[in-house]
Amino acid sequence: MNCQSTLEQELSTALYRLIGDLNAEVSLLPTWRTVERWSRREVFTAVIRCKDAMVDAQKCAIRLSRLDDIDAYSASWIDEIIERCDEYQDLLSFVEDELVNHAS
Repeated sequence: MNCQSTLEQELSTALYRLIGDLNAEVSLLPTWRTVERWSRREVFTAVIRCKDAMVDAQKCAIRLSRLDDIDAYSASWIDEIIERCDEYQDLLSFVEDELVNHAS
């Protein structure tokens, strides 16, 4: 296995893990049903944790995308994080702009 494919495998694996981390952080965000049990500080902290996880995954995806001739699996993880970021950015905006006003 050459250096590039080893690096691709490492980055692809890391991106897979980072997508999982991002999904986990998003699952911990408040909802309409739970936001009243959250303080404003807790809401903002949860949003920041999600944004940090999103940035980490995006950085990894960028590094992976800069490699030559990546395989279909690596490309699919890049596509996955692009889709997740679009979806989650809207959710984070909603939590920041709407839900935080209902926190205790």
